[in-house]
Amino acid sequence: MSIRCIVDRQRTGVSSHSYPQLLILFLYSSVTNRALVYFTFKDLQTLTLSSNGVFVYTTLVASSDLSGYDRTTGIFTASIPGLYLFSVYLCHNSNSYVPVAFVKNSQQLLGSTYENNSYYACHTVQTIVMLSSRDRVWVKCLGSCNLRSHSEYWNTFSGALLQATTSNTCCDLSQNIIV
Repeated sequence: MSIRCIVDRQRTGVSSHSYPQLLILFLYSSVTNRALVYFTFKDLQTLTLSSNGVFVYTTLVASSDLSGYDRTTGIFTASIPGLYLFSVYLCHNSNSYVPVAFVKNSQQLLGSTYENNSYYACHTVQTIVMLSSRDRVWVKCLGSCNLRSHSEYWNTFSGALLQATTSNTCCDLSQNIIV
């Protein structure tokens, strides 16, 4: 990936808030010769999910060639073992709540419920997790999830490889601090 590619993506829909992070990721991967894995998708397939429903985001905002996100299933599959950061940004109507969880290979990692009593609200849930090749991560609804969408705010799912590992098993990252 080149800087021009990142700039072209900026002009074609990457939010201005994402551009500096994309540039930093690109420069970091170039200097360290590490694989660049990242994605952000928006636009949910459906705004209403029942318990255990998977949030499926269909529109690409930004992505590396190795992103691993499947926009038909809503599932990220790791192609490179390492430490990953995932973030979901959800907006919902007033007098409602959104119970969600990150899932790794069918095991719930982190759950969150956000209750809203105002006009509408958005919130972010993040997790950092060690993945092996072919591990899968997705976001699921833990109850009844009724979300809201608007041109000024997006429901998004993002992920990025923070630190690749040399094996398919969890490793000691204490000597590989990312600054």
